[in-house]
Amino acid sequence: MLSVVSFAFVDAVNVLLIAVLVTLRVLAGQEAYRGTAFALLAGDWLAVLGLSIVVAVFFGRFTSLVTAVLESPAFGWLFIVIGGIGLVMVIRGSDMYPTAKRVVGYTTGSRWNSFRAGLVLGFVQSVTSAPFFGGLMVLNGLDLDPAYAVVVLVLYATVALSVPVVFGFSLAFRWSRGNGAARAEELPGCEEVEDAENTEGAARRFVIVCTWGAPFMLIALGAVHLVSG
Repeated sequence: MLSVVSFAFVDAVNVLLIAVLVTLRVLAGQEAYRGTAFALLAGDWLAVLGLSIVVAVFFGRFTSLVTAVLESPAFGWLFIVIGGIGLVMVIRGSDMYPTAKRVVGYTTGSRWNSFRAGLVLGFVQSVTSAPFFGGLMVLNGLDLDPAYAVVVLVLYATVALSVPVVFGFSLAFRWSRGNGAARAEELPGCEEVEDAENTEGAARRFVIVCTWGAPFMLIALGAVHLVSG
């Protein structure tokens, strides 16, 4: 089960969604941000949960094949390669903010628009996420009772969205003081940033931490699989 949680947590380091929340906070302001971000995250979570259930049922029909893949070194090397590609993209200066601004554009007008944008974003990012499928493959091998499996999938989707949720609610409720300034020491993972004096500056630094951290976490997952296998 710890392995499943590990995959879900790596999936939670969702750089694009975090960049969307930063962009939304900067463009919308604190009051408008709260409702819009909540609807966006709710839609994203529902999409992740729904897809998790569908994929889990699908994997359940091919248990022997899934088990063979998990037991193969190729499974570990896949994550190492994906992490390596991600690291190269980071070094070359891949920028999420143009895409984030386009996503924010779809959240304007109503909470329903934000919810739908979250649904689409959650679906697209999940179907393109190796950790998302990796965790569900490991979960398939646990042979859980169906009722218990549903509870685990709800928790899986929640953990898979934990970092953006904590980050998003922190933007809304913790880091604003009067004029919206924020202390860098309040930003998770970025205590060393002492010169960030406002929400945008500090939050963007957190995005950088996640951007660099995600590829290394993928490589670590692959390495652990190879060693343990």
